[in-house]
Formats: sequence, C-alpha cells, structure tokens
Amino acid sequence: MRSNPNYHSMAERLKNIDKLYANVASKLVEKTSDEWLQLLTSVEIPCGPVNTFDDLRKDPHMDEIGFFRRHNHPTEGDIELVDPGLRFNGESLPVRHHPPQLGEQSHEILSALGISDEKIKAATGQS
Repeated sequence: MRSNPNYHSMAERLKNIDKLYANVASKLVEKTSDEWLQLLTSVEIPCGPVNTFDDLRKDPHMDEIGFFRRHNHPTEGDIELVDPGLRFNGESLPVRHHPPQLGEQSHEILSALGISDEKIKAATGQS
C-alpha cells in the first residue's frame, strides 16, 4: 500500500476509503489479535483489543471496579447493568429506577414536550 497513490495523502485515502478498509480487512485476517497487538506495540503504534461483551464480563479488572451491577427489575427479575462510572465519596450512584419497558414513559415524555393529554390518548389508542 505504501506505493499505491490512492493512499499517499489523507485526501486520497478519504477518496478511496472503501478500498482502504477492504485492503486492511484482507490483511487483518492473516494474524491473530494477539499477534497484531504484539506487532503494533513493538513498533510503538497505539493499539488495544476490541472486546466483546463476553470479554468484558470475564475481565477481572471489570469485576474489581464494579463495572457490572445487579438490579431487580419489576418485570424482568434480576438483571445486570453497566455502572455509570461516576463516583461520589468513593460510592457509585444508586439505581433509582429500572430501565423502562418500551412505551413505559411515553406519556410522561410527550407531556413534558407540551403535547396535550387528549392528543397523547388519541395517538396511543387510550380512551
């Protein structure tokens, strides 16, 4: 790719971005993630793994910092939430409300936007 004029400048790379991504993707499959991380790190190119949710769930550091929290949802039972990451006096913020079900807060949101109760009822099929 170094000799390819399609990639000599940022403007050329942007013009040929789909081709560039295809070329990079075809090369990435030639090594494992660990091999790429080792190679890129050895030449001082900043890099890191792209983790799946399962990777994060198994990461001891995530457990150590309390990244995942359990919460009892009124209809779904015991669920796992991602911690917001904010701490006050070393304490995580409390979960004050469960994640809403689809449409659960529609009336409240539409009312806050200034839509009348009559219009909301008509739109949602309520009488």
